[in-house]
Amino acid sequence: MAKSVTPVSPSTPTTQTPVPSPSPAPPTAAPQPVVTSNGAASSPNPGAPSMWLCPPPRRRQPCHRPPAVTTSAPAPTIGKPISSVPTYRATPPSSLAITSVTTPTATTSVTIITTAAPVASPPAVLVSSLSPTVGPPSGRVTPSGRLTPSGRRTPLGRPGEGSLRQGVPQKPYTFMDEKARGRFGVIRECRENATGNLFMAKIVPYEADTKQAVLQEYDILKSLHHEKVMALHEAYVTPRYLVLIAECCSGKELLYSLIDRFRYSEDDVVAYIIQILQGLDYLHTRRILHLDIKPENIIVTYMNVIKIIDFGSAQSFNPLFLKQFSPPIGTLEYMSPEMVKGDVVGPPADIWSVGVLTCIMLSGRSPFMENDPQETEARIQAAKFDLSKLYQNVSQSASLFLKKIICSYPWARPSIKDCFGNSWLQDAYLMRLRRQTLTFTTTRLKEFLAEQQRRREEGATKHKVLLRSYSSPGPPSPGTPSPGATTTAPTAVPTNPVT
Repeated sequence: MAKSVTPVSPSTPTTQTPVPSPSPAPPTAAPQPVVTSNGAASSPNPGAPSMWLCPPPRRRQPCHRPPAVTTSAPAPTIGKPISSVPTYRATPPSSLAITSVTTPTATTSVTIITTAAPVASPPAVLVSSLSPTVGPPSGRVTPSGRLTPSGRRTPLGRPGEGSLRQGVPQKPYTFMDEKARGRFGVIRECRENATGNLFMAKIVPYEADTKQAVLQEYDILKSLHHEKVMALHEAYVTPRYLVLIAECCSGKELLYSLIDRFRYSEDDVVAYIIQILQGLDYLHTRRILHLDIKPENIIVTYMNVIKIIDFGSAQSFNPLFLKQFSPPIGTLEYMSPEMVKGDVVGPPADIWSVGVLTCIMLSGRSPFMENDPQETEARIQAAKFDLSKLYQNVSQSASLFLKKIICSYPWARPSIKDCFGNSWLQDAYLMRLRRQTLTFTTTRLKEFLAEQQRRREEGATKHKVLLRSYSSPGPPSPGTPSPGATTTAPTAVPTNPVT
């Protein structure tokens, strides 16, 4: 320890007085450091020796924390939030300015909280309701001012409860060519007078006891919106007919699109099968069975995109309570065994039809069709088809796919998800390259279509009132269609109303 020496006068004897060790001041008397403007701590008495430089021996000096810098602003008060949406900015209650904004068409009320003083962050928004906003439905708009079946509002339209219109459709539409005839109705091309857009009109006659069954097609179509499914524009019901105005699917039927080429490959077949499965996947997700998947009901557009049409046999289903359909609905040669037997029917029935359609494209022949309908039913129930009828260069992967999908037990058939995972349908480079090298001629397919066209003409509707209702009065011209024709030349603008 260093000793200090005090100088004295010469007359005074020199003595050395030891300086006692400074004892630490009690904690209550310890000088508090002063926090300067730059944040540095200084001694409260600048002239006195600093006690911070000489800590006492053998004793730890207590740590003194500098006091926090406070301002004159009151402490913020955070209350209970008024909604489940968290707020990230606390504002004194005295400086709140609450503005409530409520829109007439929305069920969500929004409260905007702002502060009186300018702040850097935007105002906090508290949502007091998380229910979805109810507004005008989205969809295609036409200037005719009508409400379309899917709930789409036209610019001149007014709120309405239903989209199935009562009355004749001749005023808003001009009906032209007859495109095809089915078992229950006629397909005509029509033009909307207000916009000039082309549509397809399916005209289905009904009686009093079949009206509900006919209207079921409208009930199903109005809820479907998918790129692989024909879209309904609107519908009209008269005392005798149901007129469905649907999008114009410009293109050809599936098999006719294949025979336009000299050869087609397995890759072309796979491309169509995948698109059909995508459309069926959407339908089954909406709990709808098509139950009539066949080449006539698959349209290939000029962009090589398929459209599933004709929902006259479609049915809604509950996966927990499947229904039976007696008599069977659909086309016999594409029916599944459970439909022929009268058992309960579910999504596997559409999978079976996809298998039959695939077999036709890979062989040019129907796997179960016979001249006698009873023989056809027997072959379907046995689920026996000859793989040797396939083209000789069909790949083994395609044959295995057909064996799995054409199975007499519906529970043993692959689901749509399983089909997407099948090796034959994969988009791998090597698999796609192999499919492209396997090509087939269209000779057998053309022969099959010729026979199929003959059967379609025999089974087409012979309803003549449809032609009289949509043709001008007077003697028929050479281009007027005959009752059994499938396609016709353009007809005159209709003048007589549909009743």
